[in-house]
Amino acid sequence: MFIEKQRANFNFGKCVVSLDILNGSNYFIEIEGKEADIEKCLKKLGLENKEFEKRSYMEILKHNNP
Repeated sequence: MFIEKQRANFNFGKCVVSLDILNGSNYFIEIEGKEADIEKCLKKLGLENKEFEKRSYMEILKHNNP
């Protein structure tokens, strides 16, 4: 399976926030940093109560496109 990924990275507080588009129509946010900093970032972005995806992009796309 081929995955085309477009990514934009931003520094946000003490974290790096990556905005990804996979295969032109699947949108994801990835946040990297220390756990406490990630929690602060999630709260500032209004994402603290959102569901988190722990699968790889390959696993997600295989599941959505069997």
